[in-house]
Amino acid sequence: MEQNLHKFNDYQPYPHIKISDEAQAAVDHFQSRIKVGHDRERIAAENHDTEQTMMLFRDFCGGDFPDNSPVYDAIALVDIHKGLQERLRERIAHRALNGYIKPDERTEYVFGLLDDCGKVDDFWQKQSSISIEDMCNLLGTVDLEAIPILGAKSLAFMCNRMPLRGNDIQEVSNSPEMQNQMALAQTLLAPACELIGYDGLAMALQSVVSQAAMRRDRQTYFIDKAREVLDQLPPPEELQEDITRVIGGLLDHDSINAESFQGGERHGILFGEGLWDRGNDLPDGRFVYRRKSTGSIATKVQDDYRKYGRIETPRDIVGITIIAQDDKERLRIFGQMITNAGRVDDQKIGSAKIIGSSDFIEQMISGISGTYDENAAKLEAPVERNNGYQTAKVYIRRKNTPFEIQVTTRQERDMNRYGRTAHILYKKPKRGDSAESGDQIDEKILEFMADIHDRREHIGEAELRPTTINASRILIRQLSRVGHY
Repeated sequence: MEQNLHKFNDYQPYPHIKISDEAQAAVDHFQSRIKVGHDRERIAAENHDTEQTMMLFRDFCGGDFPDNSPVYDAIALVDIHKGLQERLRERIAHRALNGYIKPDERTEYVFGLLDDCGKVDDFWQKQSSISIEDMCNLLGTVDLEAIPILGAKSLAFMCNRMPLRGNDIQEVSNSPEMQNQMALAQTLLAPACELIGYDGLAMALQSVVSQAAMRRDRQTYFIDKAREVLDQLPPPEELQEDITRVIGGLLDHDSINAESFQGGERHGILFGEGLWDRGNDLPDGRFVYRRKSTGSIATKVQDDYRKYGRIETPRDIVGITIIAQDDKERLRIFGQMITNAGRVDDQKIGSAKIIGSSDFIEQMISGISGTYDENAAKLEAPVERNNGYQTAKVYIRRKNTPFEIQVTTRQERDMNRYGRTAHILYKKPKRGDSAESGDQIDEKILEFMADIHDRREHIGEAELRPTTINASRILIRQLSRVGHY
């Protein structure tokens, strides 16, 4: 079963994605004029990229946008818009394009997005290093939709130009265009997508960048090993059922409901969430899960080989996070997980691990001291950290699938996403000499990160754009009627 990202040769357009007539007219009119000198094959490849971008955007972000959303107009026009900016002096372009038809809310929104995509591109071209503060400042000046648009566009570009095998692997991965897209995706777009909350798109970008880098460096063995691991897993529907059984068995609950997000087998990304009934009129319990991507597994295997000189399957191929209401419930759930680790059919006992401050470790160990028996998971040596990150986890195997199940509180979950212990603060790839850690980030940056995350709930709301259009915006309807430069 092919799980990895690859070329979309079997792609079929979504019939229900519809761009506006004005946007289609603009594309038809300006494409040949902007791409003078491009051969038919190159234009066809660029058109294919646009179609893939729409598909990827819908798969990873479509839940926030209807199929007739103006955001798809922006995707269709983003290259046209950039080409006009490159070929025309700004003032001449304004004189030629302004004053035809009064813009409506949709065109205002679309070209606001196009301007914002241009801002992100300009930011990327001018920065020799990108810090978390730089990224937050950028996201504070653009509509957030611009980030997943560019993320999907970058993903389509890389996937359609990365061969799965053959002698041209190194040549393609070393091309300037490919290297630029890899750096853009890894250091800006993927971390920004993660901060906004588009985890699937962030995972896909990181996965394809990792694979492209290994192909460039002729380290394809680790990619092959990752595929072997994924090929041994059950198909997504069966794996989802295994996830519900694992959670149900560990928590002594029969009522588990999981709704999976799957970007499609071509994307190789699987994650989702589930609920269980707490009873006694309490809110439903919640857990989230993800399956490691091809690139993520390959990177982990490569890192372990460099450190320890051996090849092993990571023990967190499927990661599950149970979100407890408070510290008291976390302690109770962790005790249940340890006690029930070996009591579920087709499940092998693994180990348990506690990470956090010395006080947290002491609290968790004392709270579970009476839960051990012959079926219990064995406690590993605790790992002390003083940066605010803390969690308790259990490792098991079900039907030869490695699971990592951790329990954290809602407050800590938020902090791990956009607070002081956020993933992007300690794992964000660097461009230039920029680096941060949770201890070095000031409160202003943390406030920016929380604000950006909160803006996600308003994403796609065109009415939030300013009511006036500045002179640099090119209107779709104007584009459709201009016949010269």
